[in-house]
Amino acid sequence: FNYVPPLVWIYVLNMIFCTVGMYDSEGCSAAYSALKNNLLYAMIFVMLLRCDIRKLAKLGGRMVAIFLGGAASILLGFIIAFVIFKNPLGGGETTWAAMAALCASWIGGSANMAAMEAAFTIDPGAYGCALAVDTVYYSVWIALLLIGVRYASKWDKAVKADTSKLQEIADAANEEVAKEKKHASASDWIFLIGLSLIVSVISQVAGAAINNGLCAIGLDMFGSATCVTLFV
Repeated sequence: FNYVPPLVWIYVLNMIFCTVGMYDSEGCSAAYSALKNNLLYAMIFVMLLRCDIRKLAKLGGRMVAIFLGGAASILLGFIIAFVIFKNPLGGGETTWAAMAALCASWIGGSANMAAMEAAFTIDPGAYGCALAVDTVYYSVWIALLLIGVRYASKWDKAVKADTSKLQEIADAANEEVAKEKKHASASDWIFLIGLSLIVSVISQVAGAAINNGLCAIGLDMFGSATCVTLFV
């Protein structure tokens, strides 16, 4: 655990267990479909309870720059990989759309990948390979990122990155948590879980209504999931 964080083990071991057939994927799919969104939006709400949006807003420009820099590096990496591997993979005409969908997933998530599949005519075999790559390499990449967290200070020093403002917000948040910290009772957990699930339901209803309103005025690029997440 000193070298590989527990979260990485959870990711990798479950991926291995699923691959070797310990889970009945088809049997679990109905429960997964029913629970996924309800729990996802509830967890976003709980995660953000201690988040001070006003403090984060002060970092707006820097956060956008970080996102754009990360997106640009992903785009460049995919272009280079496409040029190198297009012929071994069956030719550029067959694989370009699948590569574009995979790139979209790494920048904006699986919803982006699905949107690209709807927008382009993608070879089914190439798209299936893209989905496999997205699942396996995403897990590996997340593992590397989490392992690299412990070396963040050395990296910041090497590239002369100024993280003082980010650290100020993190320290303030930690101080607030420590000041108000207490041991949760069973009733606290029941209340928090119940409240988060209620917020999840309300947000999904409101998000769908917002999405319908936006679609009516031609802003259908904002998907239902995006509207629900922003409402949460």
